[in-house]
Amino acid sequence: MISMTGYASHRVSIAGVNYTITIKSWNNRFLDVSLQLPGSLQAIERNCREAIEQRIHRGKVECSVRSDGNLATSGVLVNRENLANALVALRSMRDLAGIEEPLTLANLLAFENILQFDKAIDGDEFWLAFQPALVQCIQDFDADRRREGAATRLDIQAKLEILSSAIQAIGQQVPVMDAAIKNGLRSRFEEVMGSLVDENRILAEIAAYLAKHTINEELVRFKAHLAAFQAAMDEVACGKKLDFISQELNREANTIGSKNCLSEMALLVIVIKEAVENIREQIRNIE
Repeated sequence: MISMTGYASHRVSIAGVNYTITIKSWNNRFLDVSLQLPGSLQAIERNCREAIEQRIHRGKVECSVRSDGNLATSGVLVNRENLANALVALRSMRDLAGIEEPLTLANLLAFENILQFDKAIDGDEFWLAFQPALVQCIQDFDADRRREGAATRLDIQAKLEILSSAIQAIGQQVPVMDAAIKNGLRSRFEEVMGSLVDENRILAEIAAYLAKHTINEELVRFKAHLAAFQAAMDEVACGKKLDFISQELNREANTIGSKNCLSEMALLVIVIKEAVENIREQIRNIE
């Protein structure tokens, strides 16, 4: 069982430049990978994405790479669109302020992304040096998610034991419930018909009523869902499956509650529904 939330950071030095790789993630219904790389490393974006998607199946994942040094520059480019926008903004500000001084190059360079540096990076060669560091960061990130997942599993396991005990106690109440139904129906017949009660008619009505209101089938299905839940926790990327099984557990609990006529059993149903809701809250963080 693996959590969808995790964090890891790793540093690597390549060609005299230090890089910091950071991976963090949050809950999400599907896998959503976001990469933040320096412009000079765009050539390896696809490689980074594929490496992450091979190990992570679900969650919103953010991977960032930052450098604390300068790479060799092979050229300087002028971003004409940014330059034109900067000129329009500066002229508008000058007119509004009533300033007559001419615009200077320093004014333009105060804006970001006017000049862009073409970094000399060989994507394939850089990836060979960078890949081991990224893989190590992913492994650390995965270990962090597994630690949190293990803690979550312990909590869920405790809730499953509550469910198992509660459903066992409800099963022990079934004969009491059946007897209460039989006695109730018999009392109603005697109250309405007095001495004219037909015993065969009473038995037929009791059998028909019990067929509709017995909870034996719900108990069997509930126990089967518990076993399926326990087995699914060992599967890879089990979050969605566990959520579905939890919904089925809740459905069976609702049916048992609707058929119940005992106060003791009603309390047990409440215990079950609370435990199932707690489990579903935890599952929302499972991959």
